[in-house]
Amino acid sequence: MTLMLVILMIPEWTSVQEKLTSELATQISNASPNTFIPCIVVMKEGYPYKETEIYTVKERIKIYREIAERSQKPLIEWLLGRTDAKIGQRFWVINGFYLEAKPEVIIQIAQRPDVSLISHDGEVRLIEHENQTVPSSRGIPWNITKVRADSCWSAGYTGQGVILGIIDSGADYTHPALAGKWTGYWYVASGLPQSPTPYDDNGHGTHCLGTILGGDGPGPFPEDVGIAFNARYVAAKGINSSGTGTYNGLLQCMQFIANLKESVDVKAVSNSWGSIYVNDTFFYPITRTYLSIGIVPVFANGNSGTSGSNIPGNYSTVIGVGATDSTDTIASFSSRGPAPNLPPWNDTSTWLRTDWNRIKPNITAPGVSVYSCIPGGGYTTKNGTSMATPHVTGTIGLLCQKNPTLSPRLIYSILIDHVDKPSRGEPYPNNTYGWGRLNAWKAVQKTPRINQPYLSVVNIVIADPPPGGNGNGLVEPGETAQLIAYIENVCEQPGVNTTGNLKTFDNFITINNPFHSFGTILPRQVVANPNNPFIFTAHNLTPHGHKANLGLIVNSDGPHDTLDFCDTFLFSLQIGTPPPPHAILEDDFEYGSGIDSFLYYWDTTGNWVRTSNQSFSPPYSAYSGVPYDSLLRTLTLKNSLDLTTFQEPELRFWHKYYFYPQNQVVDTVAVRVSTDGGSTWLSLWSYRWQNEPESIPWTEMRIPLTSYISNNLKIRFLSKIKIFGGSRQFHWWIDNFRITTPYDNEPPYFTNTTRWTDTSFTGPFPVHSTVTDVNGVDSVYLYYRINSGNWQRLVMSHQGNNIYQATIPSQVLNTRIDYYLWARDKWVYPNSGCDPVGAPNDGYYSFQIRPVGAVEQLPGDGLTFALSVSNPMRDDVRLKYATPISVRVTIIAYDITGRQVRKLLDQDVNPGQYELSWDNKDDTGRRVSAGVYFIRMVAHTFCKTEKIIRIR
Repeated sequence: MTLMLVILMIPEWTSVQEKLTSELATQISNASPNTFIPCIVVMKEGYPYKETEIYTVKERIKIYREIAERSQKPLIEWLLGRTDAKIGQRFWVINGFYLEAKPEVIIQIAQRPDVSLISHDGEVRLIEHENQTVPSSRGIPWNITKVRADSCWSAGYTGQGVILGIIDSGADYTHPALAGKWTGYWYVASGLPQSPTPYDDNGHGTHCLGTILGGDGPGPFPEDVGIAFNARYVAAKGINSSGTGTYNGLLQCMQFIANLKESVDVKAVSNSWGSIYVNDTFFYPITRTYLSIGIVPVFANGNSGTSGSNIPGNYSTVIGVGATDSTDTIASFSSRGPAPNLPPWNDTSTWLRTDWNRIKPNITAPGVSVYSCIPGGGYTTKNGTSMATPHVTGTIGLLCQKNPTLSPRLIYSILIDHVDKPSRGEPYPNNTYGWGRLNAWKAVQKTPRINQPYLSVVNIVIADPPPGGNGNGLVEPGETAQLIAYIENVCEQPGVNTTGNLKTFDNFITINNPFHSFGTILPRQVVANPNNPFIFTAHNLTPHGHKANLGLIVNSDGPHDTLDFCDTFLFSLQIGTPPPPHAILEDDFEYGSGIDSFLYYWDTTGNWVRTSNQSFSPPYSAYSGVPYDSLLRTLTLKNSLDLTTFQEPELRFWHKYYFYPQNQVVDTVAVRVSTDGGSTWLSLWSYRWQNEPESIPWTEMRIPLTSYISNNLKIRFLSKIKIFGGSRQFHWWIDNFRITTPYDNEPPYFTNTTRWTDTSFTGPFPVHSTVTDVNGVDSVYLYYRINSGNWQRLVMSHQGNNIYQATIPSQVLNTRIDYYLWARDKWVYPNSGCDPVGAPNDGYYSFQIRPVGAVEQLPGDGLTFALSVSNPMRDDVRLKYATPISVRVTIIAYDITGRQVRKLLDQDVNPGQYELSWDNKDDTGRRVSAGVYFIRMVAHTFCKTEKIIRIR
């Protein structure tokens, strides 16, 4: 009797299968009765993660160990002494153990009520794209400065005193960039070559470790490849020389680091590997245990592009990291979300924050051409989300130096709340960039001190109810809308007297109701303001699709005289629906206006034809044709395109294919671009050949052409198939070909415009403004009139850095001057805009020249001085002042006793608006301590003092 028949005779086989992974069930079905099958048995009794939050980490570890020992004991005793089963390592990081047993034994175990799962011993792989050996960089690599780790070093945050972990292919602990940083803790999974000291027979682990902590930052060592260069590490090798590992091996490594947590405070573990299986939940409870004992699991999100995120990188319980390049463009290979809408992914109780909602990756970091260490003392560049992941792990080292008590939940919020948000990724969060690209300096600056509360805006809800809006859920130009903010306290300190102030950083937005008091927010509590929403209005001239920039300033007092919290959470809001992208060239391979587009636009070689048997938009598409030979077949744009006048061009097309490579080898199937009219070609996309059939339904491809802008561009589709006999099964259809650019419906944008107030100064009156546009600014004018007379025009000259300036001539006393600015961009269809918005019909800037004494203000009228950030403050103190006249300005900072701390300014100043920053150092260059300070400005008879509260 075969094993299959035995299985079919078991009446409980259906219930048994429910406890087996599908891969293990297949192994059992195909195995002979005497085969020993490796597996991992997971007990039914779980860990009380929520209930143990009141205990210390050591106490939690003790509880989990006791549960594992007690619940595993009956089954272990049943297995002891048997010849048909071999017990391997027992674990508590997951309540289970490794087992090699005959099929019948595994089936019997699956019928036990105290067992919840029996998993196959699955395979994991490194998540690496490609690499290239390069010479020494002799400096700080681009990826380190991109995330601003060097700014953290300058402020003293280097990872000093922090221990980080890595599970990978090992580490070359003798590498010059890593020397002296190993803690002495090292583990090699069973089945791999054992060694008492770290080694790396693959190179991947050493490269990742270098990005975490390699080099010495601003020191004399030439290769500053690491984020937290003063941190130290523990390492576990679970990946072999070929870049693969097993569930059992990785589980051993994860258990090793969990064991260390009792005496070695490992803050985070970097994992640039992933399972090859889909929707596998095996590692889920392990990551929950890690979080419970204070270890942040950081995982690469995968290199599968749009095919989905890797496991465990897509779990709710880990920080999943995507990859970007030096221009903040998402890497083509970087895996996109969302995570599966299945348990436990959709179990909100496991989410690190209430706003996760299956978004993956959580964050992105540099992962293209990342320069780091390789075994033997050398260096190389590598690509992959593997390379992005250690940037996040190293940054956690910087955060934990500033505050060693940070919880994993708080670390997660700090990282994703204070990212950079590349404009091409809007709106955020999304399943390409997550919440944005890592900025270590922002995260360190916003890391709270010990016993300081930390609040996070986890959701923004916009409504446009009548009468201000039309109720369609979208804020349109001219509408008044409501904003409800959901704020979560993600630390262990209550936030007392919490308030929110809504600010606009956008000319088109006016705030009508900016304030709400949220009261006291307890740890883990989420509050909102539905009964008193913030209210704002979008100007009726707001361009459709405009991204308006707003910020919510959250202030909260710490309990019992601890440090307070103050932070500004920036977000963008789309006004109206953006128009479709502008088509530079489009072709759907149809007939139209007497033109056969297939012949008019395209040159072909080989079997490319127009066909009606498949199409995305009927009736026609371009078809590669059945391969009858091994020759190259191409479909090439006949005429070159000039893209030099367009911003961010993009290639779009729909395609469908079916490849059956058993009887043929797919040599080349690709989309290529030429910037020299077809002399040389570069690859935009290529098919990754596999030894199995593959097909996709009609799918849209969108490929940025920003890196290929030229006046002589061509696109080519090509295929080359080597046939070894059998039926020919290769089909590729292309339809709805387009090259587009984002439609520029935005007028030029004005910021920092000089605004004169009433004055006795008679001029001249310089006016400057920063004017920007995605397509460049063509012309800028200043319009002014005297005493409501005719408008006169002045050309505003370019001063550099997008600043334009013109000067209104001197006038006599008792004159009223009105003025506004106008600009036009360089778009193919030019747009123009005004400052203020809608001028002159909707308003303009005005001031009067009055005799001294006639102005109903103190002498020095028109002089202003103010803080530009809210108290209390941890960062540099930023000040603004303005003067309508040429005058000597003195600004001095004093301590609470009246002693001068720092002279910030003492010089003659021309009319205008200015900004000044105090770097919190005294006149000797030493950093001042926390406390109360006063900053006083004196100019002629004008005198004003601002009080600041500085916290560490």
